[in-house]
Amino acid sequence: MKLREMFSRRKRLRLIPSLLPPFAIVLVIATLHFLAVGSDPNQSDSQAGDTAGYASVICPGALGGATARISLPSKKLAIRTIEPGSTSLHRVKTLGFSLTSLPIFVSGNPGTAIVSEKITSTSVAAVPCSAGGSDQWFIGGSGGVSNKGVLDVVNSGLSNSTVHIFPFSNHGELAPITLVIKANSDRKISLASLAPGEASIALHVVSESGRVSSFMLDHRKQGLKEKGSSFVPPQESPRGQIFLGGVQRITVGKSVPQVTMRFLVPGDVDADVQLTIHTATSSFTPLGFDMHTVAHQRVVDLQLPVMTNSESGGIYGIEVTSDQPLFASALWNGDGDFAWSGALEPLSTFQANLNGVHCGFVFMGTSINLTARWIDSLGKSRSQSLVGQGEVVWAPKVALNKIEFAPVNSRQSGATEVETPIFGGAIVSSSGVSSIGLQAPALAMLSPAPISDLRVLTLMDSQANG
Repeated sequence: MKLREMFSRRKRLRLIPSLLPPFAIVLVIATLHFLAVGSDPNQSDSQAGDTAGYASVICPGALGGATARISLPSKKLAIRTIEPGSTSLHRVKTLGFSLTSLPIFVSGNPGTAIVSEKITSTSVAAVPCSAGGSDQWFIGGSGGVSNKGVLDVVNSGLSNSTVHIFPFSNHGELAPITLVIKANSDRKISLASLAPGEASIALHVVSESGRVSSFMLDHRKQGLKEKGSSFVPPQESPRGQIFLGGVQRITVGKSVPQVTMRFLVPGDVDADVQLTIHTATSSFTPLGFDMHTVAHQRVVDLQLPVMTNSESGGIYGIEVTSDQPLFASALWNGDGDFAWSGALEPLSTFQANLNGVHCGFVFMGTSINLTARWIDSLGKSRSQSLVGQGEVVWAPKVALNKIEFAPVNSRQSGATEVETPIFGGAIVSSSGVSSIGLQAPALAMLSPAPISDLRVLTLMDSQANG
């Protein structure tokens, strides 16, 4: 009996040192916690911060025999070419450089990288680099014999990806096509092979896995005559309200400028659609577009009536309102070129390097309040406030290098005013025309970063013992 009691006593004595370190840690943490929050009764026992970064983006290489150049928003960004066996990043010390036919991977940053491609001396196709997605729609392009356009599907991941392409025409949905895109590579598919002989098409690109970004270049010829080229902006989902821009009325000689609206209603019910033109001076509905029925599950092209200079004001935006979710885009002609204007996303802070080109901008929204800051081609820094209701058109006379648009927070202390989204688009003029949306890179890796305190440690301990 004495031996058992002695053994038990020695066992308890051996346990005391093992309990001292955790007890001491808890005591120290409790003391620090009391010192930190004891003087502030309103401070929470648990704190958390948000860690966020910008998603890396993919830029297309030179497509269809074009010469391509990339404009980066800042120097010393990490990039790499997307090709088998190439996974190492390197930093560049310049804001722009020429591209080969290989796509480019650009590390995440708050600015927007832009690729410009020239196939002829009178055409230019500009497109913002994109983080891509598993579900992209392209409402534009043609599968006609004279069309030389391509769909570039880029898999920047390190495993193979299965991609399904669902083409649509004015006859309805066509036979789908399934491709396997190898890891860290791209695949260029002719639009004429995806929808042979179809003059008006739309594509739905769905990837089962991997990190896939797709780009559609619409390049048209009439016999030996070049008609121009343009990237078709991707869209993510159908909506009941869409803002398109910018669109520009360009008259060359005796040619009449034309604007063609393209619609696709993916659901099972026809849509009743209304259009509103937003110019620098007014908003109005074109004749015949106060309520127009659009057939579902087929590509529908409708030509807008020709507007005078006084009506359009040169640069304008288009608002589409529908009782059914749909996709929409606008095709318009330039001087030996054409451009596709796609659906715009709500504007947040937008930064880009425009590489010394002339631009015009259109902004739409119930209440528009922006600050524009830019560096012109002469190296001068300038700024201007853009304020209005319904629409604001801004066309600086000088060529632009760096540009930044930042919405002004309208919410004041004690005010009940609710902020409304602003939609912005740009027209880039450089021996041709292009239309791009002013969309900032998407935030990625947004997650709470907890700061552990006594409550967190106590909860973890109770869960471990439970």
